[in-house]
Amino acid sequence: MNKQTRVLVGDSHYGGSVMQRRLWKRYKTIVIAPPHHTQRKKMAAAWQMLLLHMRPKIEATFGRLKEQHFLVTSFPRSVKGYFVHYVRTLLGYQMGVNS
Repeated sequence: MNKQTRVLVGDSHYGGSVMQRRLWKRYKTIVIAPPHHTQRKKMAAAWQMLLLHMRPKIEATFGRLKEQHFLVTSFPRSVKGYFVHYVRTLLGYQMGVNS
């Protein structure tokens, strides 16, 4: 999170009123989260529902990148080195290497 983040898609814990107020006050960020299991209804626009439905796919992809393609590593010793590692990992994922 930083001041450039305008929309945050999170789980139901981020949807709590205390968390939403804190993130709005500190970063001016809108929080999109599914309703908590104790809530009956929650209004959402079509674009918000689209983001909520995309969230599990994005998390699954990053999970695979981290666990099977070693996206997270301590090997690079610089920001540039980590960026090269990140690009190499994403290219390998796109090409289906080590699938």
